[in-house]
Amino acid sequence: MKKIWIITAMKEEADLIITKYNLQEDTSFWNIAFFMWEDNWTEIILALCGIWKIQASIWTSLLINKYSPNHYINIWIAGNGEPNTINIWDVLICNSVVQHDIYLPFWWEHLHYAKKSIDLDDFPLMIEDEIEFTIVNNAICATWDQFIDDASKIQELNNAYSSNCVEMEAFSVCSTIREITWSVSNISVIKAISDWADNSAILEHMSNLELAMNNSIIILDKLIEEVT
Repeated sequence: MKKIWIITAMKEEADLIITKYNLQEDTSFWNIAFFMWEDNWTEIILALCGIWKIQASIWTSLLINKYSPNHYINIWIAGNGEPNTINIWDVLICNSVVQHDIYLPFWWEHLHYAKKSIDLDDFPLMIEDEIEFTIVNNAICATWDQFIDDASKIQELNNAYSSNCVEMEAFSVCSTIREITWSVSNISVIKAISDWADNSAILEHMSNLELAMNNSIIILDKLIEEVT
């Protein structure tokens, strides 16, 4: 059986996926819940983990131990890290995730797990149907424990990492999977752009959420179909 795990941060993101796949609540905890659906061939488990890296680490660990999925999909909205070429509602398929809010003034090899990017297998998707957004393959996602609403920070990140988007959980999700399963070969990271990560981001973030997530669900649907 194909076992696919989806992790989202916010209820508003999760609800759209829950409705799309008719997921039913399986287990709930203090701040998060697991939802699932299955037939004879596929099992889909969604984790609503809450925001920031600690939440993502805790519930990714629990999910791996409870459900033993064989493909992991990290999907939610993100701030635009490259506003000159990427637009609101575009969907990024990321093959590199970096943690950019850690500061250690040295590069000892035993610290690479925290300082180096996590590079994922390329998983480019082509959608044959007509779509009204751009799919950006091989994107770079930057993670930190802050909501970004400062265009100067976005420029700094883009200069340092060539990052295409910014958000709060992806590095933690990928790092946890890597540490527990010893592999990142079965992780897909999908980010839909909801805002420009500038001083208007707090309003754009929620007003664009539904459309951005619905675009990313088009990609999710195709990914679920193709993964083995």
